[in-house]
Amino acid sequence: MPQPALDTHAEVRKLKQAGCPEEQAAAMVDLVSRAPVNAQIANSLNRLEAKVDSIEANMARMATKADLELLRAETKVDRAEAKADIEALRASMTRMLWIQGLALATLIISLAGIMLGLGAMPA
Repeated sequence: MPQPALDTHAEVRKLKQAGCPEEQAAAMVDLVSRAPVNAQIANSLNRLEAKVDSIEANMARMATKADLELLRAETKVDRAEAKADIEALRASMTRMLWIQGLALATLIISLAGIMLGLGAMPA
């Protein structure tokens, strides 16, 4: 709400009549007349500071979002690498089981041959 205009000349006159020197009266009236402007400047400064704080908070959130996106991408890569490692281990274990199975089958056949051979030998 706009302040009513201050009649600075009338105010200086009143202060002079009250015994105040003219220069001091003029300075006092000038100071008082600037108070609403100073209050408006202070109010504008407070609003500006609030906007700056809001912008800084938004920028911090944006950095956090970017960090999360980077982390998400790195996690996808790590997960794909882990899957590949698991598949390689699975293939290696399958080969090892086949080799062990073949070795066991060879052992059984060998033992069966020995057993049959021992049974066929004359005593």
